[in-house]
Amino acid sequence: MREHVKCLHHVGIPTRDMDATVRFYTDLGAEIYFQKMDQEAGEPIRVVIFDFYGMKVEAYERRVTAGQPGAIDHIAFQVTGIEELYRKAREGGYTLMEDCAERVQPTTYWPQDIRWFIVIGPNGEKVEFSGIE
Repeated sequence: MREHVKCLHHVGIPTRDMDATVRFYTDLGAEIYFQKMDQEAGEPIRVVIFDFYGMKVEAYERRVTAGQPGAIDHIAFQVTGIEELYRKAREGGYTLMEDCAERVQPTTYWPQDIRWFIVIGPNGEKVEFSGIE
């Protein structure tokens, strides 16, 4: 898998209060890189991606969040050869997130076309692999 991973792509943070999240990160010096309205489970949600000193932070609305330390939802790596990497993950016996159990997924959260899949780590952590097309 190592030959496919290029760099850290983003960290994903669910939020119940996007306005407070925007204030917090912009007060810390982040700039809004991209934002849009999307849908999750049939509900409208706001998605904001920050450029935080060269690292991307993806914030997205959810009704329920952990709301405690450890609340970061996932870490994502930018990769090449997403389909081959997906095949290796399946053949390697990695636990795939339910949404990715059958195929690599497209995203609607980012301004460019990204396809992704997530594996679940031994502590329940989510590791996303994002292939920019």
